[in-house]
Amino acid sequence: MRMKATVAVSLTVAASAIGACGGSSGISSKFHRDYVAGCARSQSNAACECLFSQLTDKHGFNSEQKLKDVSDRVLAAARKGDRSAFPKEFIDSVTACRSKIRPTGG
Repeated sequence: MRMKATVAVSLTVAASAIGACGGSSGISSKFHRDYVAGCARSQSNAACECLFSQLTDKHGFNSEQKLKDVSDRVLAAARKGDRSAFPKEFIDSVTACRSKIRPTGG
């Protein structure tokens, strides 16, 4: 179950971050909105806000570039189906937000 949630969320989170262009220091309000909006295409706003907060506040992804980098790693792991390649911070964030994550098909 945990892996299903991880894979389901990973693609939407990675896609949202990749779609949100930005600078390399700090996180603009626009980046935050775009990140959450991209994620919310297949997850609840609450889950997306939770993931964003976990990654930025708890795990130190405190710049747009750092979020894009972790999202690229998540997307690569999801594409390969390589469970061990998911960044620990992402797995921890998904686990912390699991009550807000909607189940998806698969």
